[in-house]
Order: sequence, then C-alpha cells, then structure tokens
Amino acid sequence: MRKLFLTTIAAIGLTLPAMAGDGVAVTPTPGGPSGGLYGWVAAVATNCHAPNPQCVIMTEVAGANVRLHPDGAPFAAFVNGTPMTVFRADGVWVFVRIDCPSVLPLPTGLFSDNAGVPLLTCGG
Repeated sequence: MRKLFLTTIAAIGLTLPAMAGDGVAVTPTPGGPSGGLYGWVAAVATNCHAPNPQCVIMTEVAGANVRLHPDGAPFAAFVNGTPMTVFRADGVWVFVRIDCPSVLPLPTGLFSDNAGVPLLTCGG
C-alpha cells in the first residue's frame, strides 16, 4: 500500500517530507478497500457525521491540508467538496482515503495558504 501511495504522489509531482520516525503507517485499516490516496485531515475541515464514513472536505478556506500522520507536516491539500472515506479518528484528526473518481488527483495550480503545498482537485 505504501508503494502505491508513494507512486501516486510521485506521479502528480509532489515531494514528501522525510519519513523517519513518523510513527503512523499510511495504510488503510484492516478490511479497508485498497487503492486511492490516504492521509490524515483535521476533522473540523470535513462534514463527516458518525456513523456514515462517506463525507467531503468542507472548510471556510479553499481546502484542507493532508498529512502523513496526525499533526504532521502537510504534503498536499484538497479543495472543498473533495469526496473521502473515513477509516478512523485520532483526537481531532481523521484518517481518510481521498475518493477521486479519476485515477489521480489533479493540480489546480494553486497552493495551500498556510502550508505552501499543492492544492489538488478530483477534477470535473
């Protein structure tokens, strides 16, 4: 799974921070579906409501940052309305799969205001 994640990131031209000591593997929970891009998002940046795991990014700004682990450095950001599936929560963070209908997320040409990482969209 990690290889697919890193291949996806490389294909869209993102650079990841060093991963030594991250402590939380970027993989789906047991029994979770494979494929897609996985990461941690602040729960307040979503419209997720238990028990429904399907939700979207919904913030007052252009989008939400995605991290390799809770409170880690962002490696990408996704625009409002991006669909995702939540697998688990850790405090104020949720571990999600970005559910773009296309194979890879698309760059918007914009960057996150607070993290300077690429702002991506599912297209359409």
